[in-house]
This record gives sequence, C-alpha cells and structure tokens, in this order.
Amino acid sequence: MEHSPSTTFVKDDCGRYVFYNANFAKFAGIDRTEWLGRSDDEVFPKEIAAKYKDQDLRVMGTDQTLEFLDEARDLRVCFTGFGRSSLSIRT
Repeated sequence: MEHSPSTTFVKDDCGRYVFYNANFAKFAGIDRTEWLGRSDDEVFPKEIAAKYKDQDLRVMGTDQTLEFLDEARDLRVCFTGFGRSSLSIRT
C-alpha cells in the first residue's frame, strides 16, 4: 500500500490511524508519523471528525465495502484552504 498512487490509510478498531501512505500524508499536509495513534477527534474540527467517525462505524457494522463521496473540502480546506470532491472506499 505504501507505493499505491491512491491516498491510503488504515485505522484500528478504536478509530486511531495505524498506517497511512506517503500520498495521504502529502494530501493532508502532514509528516509520515504525525497522525499515527491519533483519532479523527484529535486531528479534525468537531463536525468533520463526527462525519468520519459515523462513516467508520457504518463500515464496521457491515461485511461490505462502502463508498462515500466526500467534499475533500472537509480534509483539504483544514490544511490548505482549497477543496475538491473525493471518493472514499472503506472496508
């Protein structure tokens, strides 16, 4: 996953980031270890963190892969002031 052209991350059952690739770090404007062990509540504004937590819980409650269309404004604007849409695929 490290060399995937996609922005890739993995969270544990408590919602803490345990892995993200270089493309994710670049997209978010963070270094390679800044978010490891941290949850969305610790790195995003309250309403964005709640949205992502809800998505995580929906995925964990199924045996399916779910897709979410996110305004990347949620993530990118937090760090750059610019936004765009992105498709989040979670399993």
